[in-house]
Amino acid sequence: MSGNRLPVAMLVEALASILAAAARLKTSSFEQLVPTSQVDGATGISKAEASQIERAIDGWARRLPGKPACFIQGLAATAMLRRRGYLATLHYGSRRGDAGLEAHVWVSSGGEPVIGHRNADQFAELSLFPSSG
Repeated sequence: MSGNRLPVAMLVEALASILAAAARLKTSSFEQLVPTSQVDGATGISKAEASQIERAIDGWARRLPGKPACFIQGLAATAMLRRRGYLATLHYGSRRGDAGLEAHVWVSSGGEPVIGHRNADQFAELSLFPSSG
């Protein structure tokens, strides 16, 4: 791998994860979509690998028609983390915006931000999946 280029396999996985998350969103209940437990033996991800996952998903999200929403991106990141044996926590928050109530999803792994975190501080966290309690 040269420079800042991402591995082709990771780019393919990110695209497949986004498309799978979008399809699942249309056919599954919320409870079926979000993780209810961590992968056995899961550990937190490194900052470098978290950045790679974010770049891979974000790169596709900017190029795909209809720009997949944060929830789809979060589900895709969660799937990629879990496949690698990393902790994956999906955060769900909301805020009052000009157009009314707005929701946002972001993902972390062992406290390391992965995706959706750049504006997460503007939202009140309502839930974590899997729940920590």
